[in-house]
Amino acid sequence: TLDYQYEDNVAKVATSCRAARFEKFNLKTKLNILDLSQILFDTNNIEEVVTLYEVGKLQEFEDIYQQMALIKLSEELLGETVVQIPVIYEVVKNGRFLSLGLRLFSNIVMSNHIRMEEIQQVLENLDFQMSDLRGKFSKCLAMYETSSRELSAEGKVRKITNYQDLI
Repeated sequence: TLDYQYEDNVAKVATSCRAARFEKFNLKTKLNILDLSQILFDTNNIEEVVTLYEVGKLQEFEDIYQQMALIKLSEELLGETVVQIPVIYEVVKNGRFLSLGLRLFSNIVMSNHIRMEEIQQVLENLDFQMSDLRGKFSKCLAMYETSSRELSAEGKVRKITNYQDLI
């Protein structure tokens, strides 16, 4: 029974550590999104926010999971799927796949006149499970590859070659 108790304790500790890591990631993601939202509202300019990202001033969003979290939040705010082939096609054509979530979120917030209070309310009830974010990434990547093939035939795409670097 001592071996069983030891294994049970190890399992409990492992579960507790995973839960703590999830909570830390979840909280960090929500805080990052609130900070980004505030910048977006302060500047009232999507391109300025995108420029901040492109020059490395929004480093926390260089993480592909943060980008997918922005997509998940965007879908929650609108109540519909926001990642469609035309959206992917456009970011692939411009070589901007890695900022997909930031661009979608910024466009949705600004074009739908979403307020900070609405973002906060949705974030309160939203969890960013890694499995959900990986699923979003896989879906986006599949659409990216389809769009990339179409654009490659036209010679209009900048390719991402090592997808493992993204996750």
